[in-house]
Amino acid sequence: MTERQARTLGYSRLDERHQPERSAAMTADPTDLMGNWINADHETCCLRGVRVERQSGALSVNLDPAFGNPDQFPACASVGYLEGSNASAFTAMTADGTINGYDVRLEGNLNAGLLVLCCYKTWPDEKGGNCFSREYFAKADDAAAPAGGDTGITAEDPLFHGIDAPKGPAPDAIVGHWRNAERGSQGLNDLVISASDGGVTVAAAAHGDIDWGDSVGKLYTDVVYGAIGGVAAHARFDFGFAECRMQIRLVGGALIVASYTQFEPEQQRQPSFVREFFYRP
Repeated sequence: MTERQARTLGYSRLDERHQPERSAAMTADPTDLMGNWINADHETCCLRGVRVERQSGALSVNLDPAFGNPDQFPACASVGYLEGSNASAFTAMTADGTINGYDVRLEGNLNAGLLVLCCYKTWPDEKGGNCFSREYFAKADDAAAPAGGDTGITAEDPLFHGIDAPKGPAPDAIVGHWRNAERGSQGLNDLVISASDGGVTVAAAAHGDIDWGDSVGKLYTDVVYGAIGGVAAHARFDFGFAECRMQIRLVGGALIVASYTQFEPEQQRQPSFVREFFYRP
């Protein structure tokens, strides 16, 4: 372990700097995440529904796009996350897949009985057109789930159908210094976001004046609920003993940051999820 890794062990939140009381061998329950989820917006241009199920002891996600054939979207392996180190049930999930030459990353969490699902579509370098959506899904019985199948609409890109996303969304709205809205935060204290070639650089400082360093992140065009032209970002911090994927988006002048952290096996910790709010000081 390097000096920096040793210094940042348990790098972010106070409750992650101590071994949790729950047994590391205990398996968290993914039941609340599993099942058919139907988009609350029936006129969506993105995902009509998703199905989360358990296969061979692991979580799997199937996508039902609003347009096109669901067969174009193979099942994606999923990871469950705890909201707090002492929780016993997964309340958040991520999944990654490749479709039609672009990468898709899903990041979702449960909130008031709904699955709040963010979807990133990332084209290979130089192709552009990266898109981001955040939508709400309600749990449904199997009989009420979308039937899927070919809609008769053929499109080269069925995900985010009909969206003409700019190849390089402007980062200006999120560039600058941001401070955690919770003064007694046990997580991140400050974020500094600056523009970089084709994306953004995100520098983070955690509770206890621990410097995370910086990470080059990607920019995305927010495409739903009249937010066309909006901007979101995604950054990855790798500490050796843990990896944090950071979801960043601007809503009403506040920066909302959702962090999905996975630990190396020797840490004996379940993946964890936390959402924080930031403002300009």
